Amino acid sequence: MAGRYPKPVALKAIAGNPGHRKLPEEPRFAATTAAPPPDLDSAGLEEWGRVAPGLIALGVVTEPDRAALEAYCRWYSRWRSAMVRLESGKLKATRYRAMLIEGREASREMRAYAVQLGLTPATRSRVAGKPTDPDTGAFKGF
Repeated sequence: MAGRYPKPVALKAIAGNPGHRKLPEEPRFAATTAAPPPDLDSAGLEEWGRVAPGLIALGVVTEPDRAALEAYCRWYSRWRSAMVRLESGKLKATRYRAMLIEGREASREMRAYAVQLGLTPATRSRVAGKPTDPDTGAFKGF
């Protein structure tokens, strides 16, 4: 699908529904647990532990979205593995090129999932999540 991603209904409501059209009902899915898939490797588990709790707390990742988060973590792991092997300096020219291609492919796939999950600065504002409670943050009491 070409063009812009549709604006979430919650953002349309906040903007006052400028088109005055009836806002569609968005499906509500059950929350998911923060437990990672059992077969993720160490780099994937590390990335899951870094991003999953925040995405789940905001309601961005629900039970049907776990597969996208898992795919993101798997591509992150492949990208990181390729980068470590490239930086080791121990690869022959032909293997270096293959590893460079693998790293580039993993980077593209990882970035595509990161966009869908709102993990990039440019897409973070397009992801609708539950509002955070200002009384529980780092600036509590200010």
